Amino acid sequence: WGLTRFILFDDANVLEQAMLLFVLAGISAGSIASLSSHPKSIQLFVLITLIPLIVKLLTINEEIYYYLAFLCFLFLLMLFNTAKVFHNNQIKYLTSQKELTLSNNYLKTIIEHAPVGIFTYDKNLVILDGNNELSSILKAPLDYLIGLDLHTLPDTRILPTIKSPLENLNGFYEGEYITGYSSTKMWVRIYTTAIFNEHNSVNGGLGIVLDITERVKVEKQ
Repeated sequence: WGLTRFILFDDANVLEQAMLLFVLAGISAGSIASLSSHPKSIQLFVLITLIPLIVKLLTINEEIYYYLAFLCFLFLLMLFNTAKVFHNNQIKYLTSQKELTLSNNYLKTIIEHAPVGIFTYDKNLVILDGNNELSSILKAPLDYLIGLDLHTLPDTRILPTIKSPLENLNGFYEGEYITGYSSTKMWVRIYTTAIFNEHNSVNGGLGIVLDITERVKVEKQ
């Protein structure tokens, strides 16, 4: 593109000169997005593209071209600064994504190895995820639990606790519960809290389940 000033720049045709200036300016600006991961490549591309044009404008012995050359130089400096900002923002974004992925992996590991049953559900009370301890406590495979509509539970005593987070309230239940998959009678303690989306609106709930059957049996003896 640096050769265009030799090939396409017509000293006698102002319209073609203006079109060439717009094209080169657009190509230079577009390089910021396409080469943002390599800031030095942007600088080299812009220099190769605009410097020959600036030199050509300065060689034309008319005041208007001196102004155009100065504006092109300012445009070049602006592109350098914009490219730097764009690159830094991209690095920050990639770093934050990496940190977010790492945090999610840590959280997933903690949940998976937690000594309590943990599950999440959406606003329709459909279970979205759960850990192995939940499967163990409820005597039900995860494949059965994930996607389960909690409205269909035979034992409805825990439903008010499940629904509380949808009203931005913490839920709590302690008492007898009969599982839906194996019809196992047990005593449980359940805590629920709301999960919020990026707009700070309730998007579902998180539940924690503890099997307290053995403790209750001991207390009754």
